[in-house]
Amino acid sequence: MLKRVEHFFDNEYLLSLFKRKLPEFYPSFPKVKDFVIYHHKKNIGEKSYHLVLEYRLTLANDAGQTKEIPVFCAAHSSEPREHFFFALKFLWQHGFRNSELTIPRPLFFSTYLNGVFYEGAEGNNLHHYIFQQNKTEINKIVSQAARWFAKLHTLAMSPKEISFPSGFMADVVPGLAKVYSEINRKHPHYLPLYHRLYDELLKREQAFRDNPKDLCLVHGDAHSDNIIKTSQDKIALIDLNDLSWGDPARDLGCFLEQLEYMTGREGLDLEYTESLKQLFLDEYFKVAKVKLDDDLKFRIDNYYNWTALRTTTYQLLSNLVKRDENKLKRIDHRLQKLKHILNV
Repeated sequence: MLKRVEHFFDNEYLLSLFKRKLPEFYPSFPKVKDFVIYHHKKNIGEKSYHLVLEYRLTLANDAGQTKEIPVFCAAHSSEPREHFFFALKFLWQHGFRNSELTIPRPLFFSTYLNGVFYEGAEGNNLHHYIFQQNKTEINKIVSQAARWFAKLHTLAMSPKEISFPSGFMADVVPGLAKVYSEINRKHPHYLPLYHRLYDELLKREQAFRDNPKDLCLVHGDAHSDNIIKTSQDKIALIDLNDLSWGDPARDLGCFLEQLEYMTGREGLDLEYTESLKQLFLDEYFKVAKVKLDDDLKFRIDNYYNWTALRTTTYQLLSNLVKRDENKLKRIDHRLQKLKHILNV
């Protein structure tokens, strides 16, 4: 399988692939003239690869007119990727096609390459506007994001109708065993605390898991980098690889925690951040026709804390914090704060 990684950069192979696959999606521009490759993620090891590539294609028609499109490919040497394609195709067919609230357009899945090909959503993400401190755009996108999640969570279907993975904490990739193993390898002094934190988070989730009356499709990675403003009145949610069956509170808690984290990091004041969080929840509850009771608030808070722990874990295990004492102190502060909140 690893030898196939060469095909992702082989112009002759790719040109043949695109000429066979793309005309049905772009019948007005059926000819593939050329393309340029951009690397968004290029992790290639001795035994595995994880790629997110963009092929900026130039298409043409018989009249000589041309059109540029961004075709992305998400591929992995071993992890399943067909689910990602299935998720895109499913949502495209169920109300997320070229609407105010949309997604990247699914194109095709290559079993040979274990890669999903899709037309990318072009524009700036919410993080871009947070960095610019453009409050007008931030408010508008946050409100649209609330409607996007409400639309997803209220799709009428049951888990028996369609196969999606579980979105509960213990089932989320890479899995708790992997998290514990990596923490033990790089920061073993935190391992006992990690066990206590996760034991409490899972215990708090269990009541809903035992009686999942509101089970629905969840995006699974609800943060500002995955929300793209594609035009004046449209947004797209990208990175649907974690689409799964779970508690809608997961998306809400994740989005709120990441919104607070990003706005704080980019220098926006806490009062404004709190108003944004309230705007998001008010719009979500209005569109989803849901009331915030004590049970739902408890679940949202639990996923908020879980997301904070996942963010902290990512930072701990990345090379960005290596030997950076200030970053390590901030990480320790967040872990101690979670210890206090969860009373472990």
